[in-house]
Amino acid sequence: MAQRERENFYRISTIIVDQGTESLSAVLDNDLSNTTMSFEDFINRHHHEIYHFCYNRRNTPCCQCAGGRFMQANVMKIMYPGQLDILLDKSGPTMLGHNPNLSGTSQHCCRPAKQSLAIANLDITLLRCLLVNFAKNCQTNSTLMQDVEDLVKYRNTLYGHAQEARCSDSEYTKYKTKVEGVILRIARFCNIENVMRQKLNDASQRPMDETILKKYQNALLEQISHENHIEEKLDDLKQQLIGQDEKLHHRMDTIEGKVNEVGYRTTNIKAHTKALLSEHSDDDTYVITEDIRLCCKILEQYNTLVIFAKAGGGKSKASLQTAMIYKQKMYTPMLFVNNEITTHRDLVNFNDKNIVIVEDLFGKSNINFNEDLHRGVLDVLYACIKSDSCSSKLIITVRGDKKIQESLMEKHKIFEKDVLINIDDIRSRQCNMMIFSKHMDKHGISLCECRRSDSTFILPPVAFERCTSEVIETNNNAIQLCVSLFIDICTGKYEMQIGFPQACHLFCSNKSLTKQGSFYFTHASQSLVNEIMDFKLKGFGSKLVQYQYCVLVYAAIKNSIDVDDIDEKCFENILSYFESHALKKSFLKEAVRTLEATYFTKKSSILDRDQLKRSKFSVKYVLQHNTIKEAILLSYGDDVDVLSFCEFGFLFEYIRPIGFKDPLNDHAVFLFVEYQPLINKLITMLNIDNKTCTNVGIYLKTIALLQRRNDIIQFFFQNIEDNKPKRYACLLNGLTCFGKNADLVKFYPKLCKDIMMHFGLTVFLSFCRPKGWTENSPRFLVIETDFLVKTLTTVIATGKLDENCHESKEHTRDLFIISELAKSRYEVGNYVYENLIEKGFLDVVENVFTNLKQNAQKISSMHVKEFLDGLLDEGKRSSIVSQFKDFFESLLFKYGSFPTILELCIPSSSTVSSPNIIKIDDKFLTGKLSAYLESSLDSDFESKIVPPAVHREEGAYIVYWDHDYFEMKHIDLLVKYCIDHGFRSNNENFVRLFYERLVSDEDENSDDDESVNDDSEGGLDDENNEDEGISNYTKVIFDDYPDDEIEVDENGRIVNINVCLGYVKRVYSECGNFHPFNKPTYSRLVKFLSKFKMSRLVGKVTEFKRMAILQQKFEYLLTSLTLQSDSSDSDDYETYF
Repeated sequence: MAQRERENFYRISTIIVDQGTESLSAVLDNDLSNTTMSFEDFINRHHHEIYHFCYNRRNTPCCQCAGGRFMQANVMKIMYPGQLDILLDKSGPTMLGHNPNLSGTSQHCCRPAKQSLAIANLDITLLRCLLVNFAKNCQTNSTLMQDVEDLVKYRNTLYGHAQEARCSDSEYTKYKTKVEGVILRIARFCNIENVMRQKLNDASQRPMDETILKKYQNALLEQISHENHIEEKLDDLKQQLIGQDEKLHHRMDTIEGKVNEVGYRTTNIKAHTKALLSEHSDDDTYVITEDIRLCCKILEQYNTLVIFAKAGGGKSKASLQTAMIYKQKMYTPMLFVNNEITTHRDLVNFNDKNIVIVEDLFGKSNINFNEDLHRGVLDVLYACIKSDSCSSKLIITVRGDKKIQESLMEKHKIFEKDVLINIDDIRSRQCNMMIFSKHMDKHGISLCECRRSDSTFILPPVAFERCTSEVIETNNNAIQLCVSLFIDICTGKYEMQIGFPQACHLFCSNKSLTKQGSFYFTHASQSLVNEIMDFKLKGFGSKLVQYQYCVLVYAAIKNSIDVDDIDEKCFENILSYFESHALKKSFLKEAVRTLEATYFTKKSSILDRDQLKRSKFSVKYVLQHNTIKEAILLSYGDDVDVLSFCEFGFLFEYIRPIGFKDPLNDHAVFLFVEYQPLINKLITMLNIDNKTCTNVGIYLKTIALLQRRNDIIQFFFQNIEDNKPKRYACLLNGLTCFGKNADLVKFYPKLCKDIMMHFGLTVFLSFCRPKGWTENSPRFLVIETDFLVKTLTTVIATGKLDENCHESKEHTRDLFIISELAKSRYEVGNYVYENLIEKGFLDVVENVFTNLKQNAQKISSMHVKEFLDGLLDEGKRSSIVSQFKDFFESLLFKYGSFPTILELCIPSSSTVSSPNIIKIDDKFLTGKLSAYLESSLDSDFESKIVPPAVHREEGAYIVYWDHDYFEMKHIDLLVKYCIDHGFRSNNENFVRLFYERLVSDEDENSDDDESVNDDSEGGLDDENNEDEGISNYTKVIFDDYPDDEIEVDENGRIVNINVCLGYVKRVYSECGNFHPFNKPTYSRLVKFLSKFKMSRLVGKVTEFKRMAILQQKFEYLLTSLTLQSDSSDSDDYETYF
């Protein structure tokens, strides 16, 4: 049996190797026969592309690429140098324009095809590579292309990746049929099908003894030997990766979780949008009106569109229809409802082709531009959409009339006049007729038989006679509408409070509203309220109607209803209005079913985490429109206590204290309650979370502070004293709009004095000023100096270190919430400068600085750095250094950030002198600066995230692994600093110490095959001295540079320099032990040296000979590192990936 399986294996493998290769060779030969090219010409013609199938790393040197470098990214390597050896003549002449300096990088660059090259020299994988990439036969015949790919796939499956040389009878039969079918189809294309069929028959019947099996075995082993070599390299790499897995596992899990979360949320938004678009396309009542053409025109010109309309005016439909048009232009629709965009902004990349819809940004019912909630996100959206790189379109829909439109135009620049459209104003009579007719047709309403005009231009025709009744119910219970009423409605005779499309829908879908005729259209909102009130009253006599009314109320309060997931306590509260208490699911389900056609619609299928965990998906129902929700609330709020069971979102939008007036919207729908129970409800919500506390503050500002309701403000703070919520600071952030609204301080200064201890940092810095403040403004609170100093130093010291150098929570106040602490120390530093130093409160500043100096060792170094950055604006406020010289000499260099050091510190060896700069020992200064060039990976291939700050030179200075470091934001500044304070100033000591920070005399990468320690030489004026003998030059060697020499001419001018570079220290290398072949790279250092060379600020040094040596060392160090990197790129064994 084993012998038979081996025979099967070699027989099928032989077919692929012999007949498979022959068939592919025939395709290539057929392709060449259709041209005048030889195979050698074919390879030379495609030489450049073939070369980069192997040498395809970004920045690979290439004579034929623009700029001399291969700049494409994400190109897969599909050939290896051994295959290029088959095609190209490495010993042959190079092509015109070849750069000989690249010979060490690749011997294949600019080499021609071998003159002895023949198609018969190619194996199946090389044939496949040439066919699919260059042969016109394959590129124009998809079937042939697929057959070529399938043949190579079978080759890989059967013996390329086989574990052992065996093939069962069943597998042999299966694959023999498939392989022979592919080979015969390819042969048929080349007109050799009969010949190939005979060869296949011979191969399957040929007897195979042990000698033949051995022969084929050796041939196959030779063909796949290079693949085994690559797999061995992959195994080595895999083992090294396994060793890193445990260290990276936790970090990658965290990153993956965040990426998955963003991906999940993005998918959710897109799926929701897709479902809504699908529902919209299935809506047979929708009419594409002329406003869609205008919407597209505005989007094309401005990238932004703002749609205004009344409730039910068709804003959502217009935005969805516009999105469908742009979807056909390969835009991705993404829809956000209400303020979702404020929390999901990170999901939208405006550089991609997205069509972003922000529906009802200011609420579905009561329009409210909230400074805290909306300005920030509108600023971001405006900046993104106006960016030159923006490829997206933005649609915002707003419920409102001209008054709201004008108000919003004053609020934010995104609402510029040219991007606004009010579809209520531009809808024509003909469009109204089409809309109304569609709804009538859907619900079986017909027009009467009144006499009408024969004009074909008016549909439906104008009536010359009126019926005796506007609405007629026929004997078979069908509804007829008088043509005259139809015309009056469509021509705008009746002024409606809701949008025309929604009015038509409600009128046609609810028979009781249809029967009201013209009365409904003159009082559309009131008619709907009356209808809901009728449910309420009839509920006392009918159990089913009772449940119908209750499910409507429940859906209005909860935004939806799921019969399988009911908040029973809430529903029973609603049910208790009818003096019923026990919930009966059968009545509830029947009530929802009967209301589905008239009031409810099934919610779009949106995936969420809870649904993903359930095997059974439940169905949610939502009210068809917000006008229905408002009518329900108006009917329900008269004699029921909604506060007892409503959630904050509902309270925020619909509940107001008696006496409240909306300054923007005269038609806003609210439930009015006494302010005392409302405030008590708010106080109970303060312990939910930080976000709710902030929103309570925003709500209190809306209903009381801006309305000047002193009674509400006083009642709130009198009762909150007994509660003392931990999130008091969040409440005050919302109440003052994070320090932007000073009304609380202006109108309630005594109250603010009492609650000042609870101010959050943002509010504290906005309103609190030191005693002696002369600026007479009611927006500030004057406080005692001791309290001010204590608060400022407490913020800086939050997270103070204990005796074990761990963060202590001892001095952390509840008011310093995490979101504020992110930039708190920077803000405190800026506050000290703008409100204390600039205003002359120098004694207060001295107290803060003294406290900071005394406790600096106990405070997180990151906190001190952030404070100094805010105080000095990262070094731009140099004038204050001389005012507090002792303080800055003590802390600035040690704790200062990289840009601050570059601005305010200079080498002690510098001849420059200024009271506003700090001189630092060259040894320590070069140490902190050179650390910026150290690798972002440590020796174990772990990113330097922890610790974020490292003490060096026994605490002389601190190196920060912060965002600026990882982004390399200040490389240009470092280059300029070294040139200005080193080379241009002829500061040899500083430059030499800096260079010696980069290299050492001993090779720390001793296992590497190459180093940069070779002596390098270069002429400064070679072109003028080509014919002069070297004997005309004099060698100069300095005692302090014994390994370096300069050659000067008789005038003392430098003509040549020989320098010894040294070994680059290991801290500057990436990949270290991780790289599978231990080839270190130095990306940060190379970037610095490259910018140093490109700056061209130094010029050719002839006067200062020691500085010339140092300049040459820097330039040759870059050359050596670049050549080493290029050399490692060209190694054959890098084909492991």
